[in-house]
Amino acid sequence: MGKRGEKAWRVSAPRWRGFRTAGLPLLVAAVTLTLPSVGLAQARVGAWVDAVIAVQEPSDAAAVSRLEANDFQAWFSATSNPDLRDRVARNPALTSVVSFGLQSELTFNPVGPVFGGTNRLNPFASPKIREAMNWLIDRRFIAQEIMRGMATPRYLPIDGAFPDYARLADAARKLEIQYAPNPDRARAIISEEMGKLGATLVGGKWQFRGQPVTLTFLIRTEDERKLIGEYIAGLLENLGFAVERRLGSSAELSPIWSRADPARGQWHLYTGGWQIVVIVRDESGNFDFFFTPRGLTGPLWQAYKPSPEFDHVSDQLARSDYTTIAERNRLFTRALELAMQDSARIWLVDRTSIWPRRAEVKVVADLAGGISGSLLWPYTIRYEGRTGGTVRIGVPNMLPEPWNPVGGSNFIFDTTLYRATEDYATIVDPYTGLDLPQRVERAEVFIKRGLPVTKSLDWVSLQFVPEIRVPDDAIISWDPKAQRFITVKEKHPQGLTARTKAVVHFERDLFEKVQWHDGSRLSMGDIMLGWILTFDRAMDASVIFDESVLPSFESFVQTFRGFRIISENPLVAEIYSDAFSLDAEAIGAGAAGAFWPTYGFGPGPWHTVALGIRAEAAGEGAFTDDKAAKKKVEHLNYIAGPTLAVLDRYLAAARAENFIPYAPALSKYITAEEARTRWTFLTHWREGRGHFWVGMGPFLLQRVSPVEKIVELHRFSRFPDPSTKWVRFDEPRLATVTASGPSTVRIGEMATFEVRITFKGRPYAAGDIEEVKYLLFDAKSQLVANGAAQHAGEAWTLTFAPEVTRRLSPGSSRLEVIAVSRAVSIPSFATVSSRAVPETLVRIVSYSATRLVALFLTVVVGVYLTILVANMGGYVDVIKRAEIREGAIFRVLADPKMMRLPSDERARRIEEMIRLDEERLGLNRPFIARSLVYLRDALVLRLGFAERMNSDTGSRLVRNIILDRLPATLLLFVSAELLLFFASIFLALSLSRRYGSTLDRAVIALAPTSAAPAWFYGIFLILIFAALLRLLPFGGMIDAPPPQQPAAYVLSVLRHMVLPIAAIVLSSIFIAVYSLRTFFLIFSSEDYVEVAKAKGLSSGTIERRYILRPTLPTILTGFLLGLIGAWTGAIVLETVFNWPGLGRALFQAIGLFDTPVIVGATIIYAYLLAITVFVLDILYAWVDPRVKVGLEGRR
Repeated sequence: MGKRGEKAWRVSAPRWRGFRTAGLPLLVAAVTLTLPSVGLAQARVGAWVDAVIAVQEPSDAAAVSRLEANDFQAWFSATSNPDLRDRVARNPALTSVVSFGLQSELTFNPVGPVFGGTNRLNPFASPKIREAMNWLIDRRFIAQEIMRGMATPRYLPIDGAFPDYARLADAARKLEIQYAPNPDRARAIISEEMGKLGATLVGGKWQFRGQPVTLTFLIRTEDERKLIGEYIAGLLENLGFAVERRLGSSAELSPIWSRADPARGQWHLYTGGWQIVVIVRDESGNFDFFFTPRGLTGPLWQAYKPSPEFDHVSDQLARSDYTTIAERNRLFTRALELAMQDSARIWLVDRTSIWPRRAEVKVVADLAGGISGSLLWPYTIRYEGRTGGTVRIGVPNMLPEPWNPVGGSNFIFDTTLYRATEDYATIVDPYTGLDLPQRVERAEVFIKRGLPVTKSLDWVSLQFVPEIRVPDDAIISWDPKAQRFITVKEKHPQGLTARTKAVVHFERDLFEKVQWHDGSRLSMGDIMLGWILTFDRAMDASVIFDESVLPSFESFVQTFRGFRIISENPLVAEIYSDAFSLDAEAIGAGAAGAFWPTYGFGPGPWHTVALGIRAEAAGEGAFTDDKAAKKKVEHLNYIAGPTLAVLDRYLAAARAENFIPYAPALSKYITAEEARTRWTFLTHWREGRGHFWVGMGPFLLQRVSPVEKIVELHRFSRFPDPSTKWVRFDEPRLATVTASGPSTVRIGEMATFEVRITFKGRPYAAGDIEEVKYLLFDAKSQLVANGAAQHAGEAWTLTFAPEVTRRLSPGSSRLEVIAVSRAVSIPSFATVSSRAVPETLVRIVSYSATRLVALFLTVVVGVYLTILVANMGGYVDVIKRAEIREGAIFRVLADPKMMRLPSDERARRIEEMIRLDEERLGLNRPFIARSLVYLRDALVLRLGFAERMNSDTGSRLVRNIILDRLPATLLLFVSAELLLFFASIFLALSLSRRYGSTLDRAVIALAPTSAAPAWFYGIFLILIFAALLRLLPFGGMIDAPPPQQPAAYVLSVLRHMVLPIAAIVLSSIFIAVYSLRTFFLIFSSEDYVEVAKAKGLSSGTIERRYILRPTLPTILTGFLLGLIGAWTGAIVLETVFNWPGLGRALFQAIGLFDTPVIVGATIIYAYLLAITVFVLDILYAWVDPRVKVGLEGRR
């Protein structure tokens, strides 16, 4: 798959798979095309260019360099490297398109738990360990860090850019949230399961039967998967596993994981990837394909063992075994859940990739698969404004697997090349994913009434009927021994009914105009051989029985009800089935594909396929890698290798015998003359081109160089269509979605959001929008509501009623919007977050914002007044200028050299020194201008440098000076206030119990003493305890010299804190105790207290519940007001006690006229005061239910 993986989307050998899944269409998307002039293209048919030469180039960076040098004209791979993206965008000679269909995943080996014949444990044989890997891996880390934003996390087997994700968004998002990264959960599950498998954890490392558990990790090296592999390997090593990193390219690793028997134990996990080559409108077959043996015929797929329920649900979805969309959604949701539990592979990211090319080269690319995945690239690649020429393209790898049409290479870059040799009955619309006719005129689709099928395009008619009877002569099976078809009448004489019938009318001149590249004309033999192989290869009586196709075939026959050729020329055929698709176009296309001679791995004319049939029947080769491995024969290769000689022998024999395969059945459709012509043409083809690859597409395979890794494609000049047929597509109209709404949603109130959908800045036509869905998640990522938006004018509106918002939990809610367009099938997404808050909280936030603004304005005014006062309205500038002049004169007088200068020169030097000093201090600007700058810098705490003061470390940064002093202030005043707080409560409670006592009267008498400030008491305390009694230090914060031991240091600080704390307590204790005692007495006389006493409650319980609780607002207010008072008194108190805090620093700065320090200290005090007041407001409103913080209460 280009840079992302090996396998193209849902290609498989049996032709009936296309109809069984009703098409599961390979979807195409286009880039902007510049249509060449009509005159140039008028006579040309087939390809625009003469040749395409594909060259292997493993490096993205080297490919871009070769594009710049015009050595390549297009790079048929994607890059998700943002550096290369930017490089391409900057170069006018280059251009690029974007695709969304590249995916990275982790593939596990499911065999085990012990590999046969070894003692090697395979932990990934356990579904629970595989499931736990989802929790171990952080997909967002991969997307953002490893992929650098060029990817989005992916969890599920459905693509987030395709319609089914939009249909099932609620279930999908629920699972994505459920499997979000949780490494602890992953470790616990893996540890538990490893123990059940018999492993032990020894010294943090897992061992099994005495040996380390070593995981062989196949890591691709061509792109970001190397880094992804290293990341995951590291996670596994952290869990205790030993990891053997086996690095390699696709060609080196594909034979190990894809073609070898996984039971051999050569690997445990692999950094896989897939390219979805077209937009898939119906992904219901993904589970059947990715998780069951019905998916592919390779050995790995045959080793899959899904749970019975998962296998059944996957089969039901693949067979469309449902009757309503609701039933389909239920099955789909359950399949998603079971897929995560199975996790045979886990998806990691969906990549956003660019596909670079030369600007002069035009080609229709695909929104999902880019250029290499596009079915239309062979029809549209060209040079702008001209026809002809050769285009050299680069691909990262090619030819790692054999090519044969029935079971050959499924490697994406091989399929890219051999699709150029194919033509199709129908081709998918590059934007919508709906099938368009290529070799079909029309189709009639009949559906049993009640099934959910719709129609969009005119080439299909749709009718609902009460019953569909299958004709008796319809073919339903095959007899491999008699080599004849079996009719419905023979197998089901009682008759059959079907749920769908499709009648396909091919072009009337189909057999006249369609030719194979070797010159043979298309015939009914080509068509009917495909039907024979559908049955014959799955029947054990057949000489080419292949058990690897059995799982798919058994599922197919559960829904297949027969086919019939109504007319051979013109070809009209009908098919009956119980399977269906949601789109009638897909049903018609699936029916047309069932009668078209291209197999899952390339074009298949009957004569080239017949050679492989004979070789397989003789045991000299096999179409599929699974059968080749089991039979130990070569995997048939039609373009190179040893099987060419085998095919040569059977070609010679066929020409000699004029061989017709399955002659009892096909002789009716293949004449002897046609057979003779075919063998002759094929012989000449083989001699001329050296291979057996014969197609019918716009290019033929001219030359293959497996060693040099070059494939040369030449224009097929007899292709029937004009070159202009498929260049009609313009730029896809991918919608851009934006969602807007309130940043805050009040829980329990109505909320309205608006969604706008545009394309290139202009409103998207409402008629082109199929639906706009929404998902509303709360702060816990729980889905609260989902539904559809309502169209209103140029926008869509989402209105959530109070009963919806009431279900939101407080926190960040998320609204996800999904817009589904009719013009393109890739939905567009938008997300908007809002904060869901309770109604009361909204009012608190509003009130808080108002108070903060008021407090901030107070701070602004206070700080600016401080600036004016500190500068004395500019008078300090006069003092500073005088000091600067005086200093300059003294420096000149002290310098002998300056004194020897002429007086004029000395005066000039003095003035220059004065000018420089004034500029340094900003005195060259008006004081008013500087004061506003001071204010701005102060408010954002950009405090600058002190003019005269230094910090304890010698720094002149005001910030450092303040930070040196602030901790001392906080230590002193917070300690004092806490002591005062608890002491006053205790004393007040005691006094309220002893009302009227001597102590109570004493406190009342002493309450007026609190009018004196703390520093006043401090003076007396110093006089008594320091000067007279010499019990405590006079001031400071620590002894000199400071004690060396930590305990002694702490004791020294505490001794120095005693007097200032005592001063603070003495200045406030009596009034605080008196106030609280009064309130306690008031509340203790309330009636509810008397009731509590009458109930016999203890006095302690009564005080806690009925006295302290209602007094709490008063207590908090007193505490915080005391703290505010302490801040305001800090300047004098710290000066009195020589306490090295912020207040003393401010006092010193005032004395030194150090304006920056004054302003800095003031702004810190202002912020401390504002924060204290704000906290007081909020706490008061919180603890007192009588206080309303909004304009009014709500009922």
